[in-house]
Amino acid sequence: MRPVPEEIQSKLKVWFFLSNIWNNTHNVVGGCSAAMSVVISINAKAQFLSTTNAAIIAAAAAILTFLVTTLHVQTKGKAFTLAARELEAAYLAFFKTAGFNRSPTPLSSILTHSAG
Repeated sequence: MRPVPEEIQSKLKVWFFLSNIWNNTHNVVGGCSAAMSVVISINAKAQFLSTTNAAIIAAAAAILTFLVTTLHVQTKGKAFTLAARELEAAYLAFFKTAGFNRSPTPLSSILTHSAG
């Protein structure tokens, strides 16, 4: 098989890495915000938190919600995923138009191994 150019390998790895980072950030921050909101709503009836702690948790939940909204983490994650897929499509199109008889190195193997 023909090796994948180093530039394509590095971009693909970086874009998948950033996609994972942004998507996981969105899930963690959003989940924490939702969990804190649930604690505050339960505390409204049960009164198990002090007033100060309830205010701190409510403020933290609001800040996390604000961050999820303003940082557009889900949009960034989707953008990097799309970029990686576009690179994959361009890579496969390159092999089709270049008239290579052999199959290219599968891009999924690039993410776990370095071509050499």
